Amino acid sequence: MNGKDDFICPKCGEKVNINKEKLDEIIINMNNIKETINGVIIMIDNMIKNSIINTIINTINIQLKNVNILLNNVNEDINKNNEKIKNLMKEDITFSNYAQRENVIRGTIY
Repeated sequence: MNGKDDFICPKCGEKVNINKEKLDEIIINMNNIKETINGVIIMIDNMIKNSIINTIINTINIQLKNVNILLNNVNEDINKNNEKIKNLMKEDITFSNYAQRENVIRGTIY
């Protein structure tokens, strides 16, 4: 048994003859596995970040819709109040004209 070339498998406990080419191949495979795992970690991290960002964007969109609904309601109320004010002004002008005419007529009586 050659001490340099023998390796005891930690999993099964058997002696395995390993030469330099096999070690290089194992190292390359381990590096490929490491790169793959790192790529998966980066993908999962990006998915989580995108999920959080999408959640924030969806929440902002919902709030913007609510603000738009409120603004539409405020605009409707303003338009209704403007119409009421216009009507009141018309009535006031009509009343004012009437009152002035009556005062002129009554003024001669007083």
